Amino acid sequence: MRFDMNIIFVGLGGFVGSVLRFLVSKFVQLDKFPAQTLIVNVAAAFAIGCVIGWERANGAFPPRVKLFLTTGALGGLSTFSAFSLETVQLFENRMYAAGLLNAALNVVLSLAAVLIGIKLNS
Repeated sequence: MRFDMNIIFVGLGGFVGSVLRFLVSKFVQLDKFPAQTLIVNVAAAFAIGCVIGWERANGAFPPRVKLFLTTGALGGLSTFSAFSLETVQLFENRMYAAGLLNAALNVVLSLAAVLIGIKLNS
């Protein structure tokens, strides 16, 4: 099997995104609500919308730059699995309103952020 340099670009981007996610989780902490995950999910959704919108308006990014940004950095930043776990935990702790609010805000605001990012950069 031949070594693929794309792995390096994805890995470097993943490092950046993961560190950003760690910093957000360290500095944003609300009691009884996983705001840090909401913030990174919405920010990553907005950023990927910007990347796609920019590409639609200006042409494609070089393939490795796109891999670094989308699969790497934004994949490392966005934590849908953490969102899912936190929502389940809210329900398990019988915090039904917070669980529903968490799910609704993550889905609705992330979808809106992608659309806004695309529109702003198209």
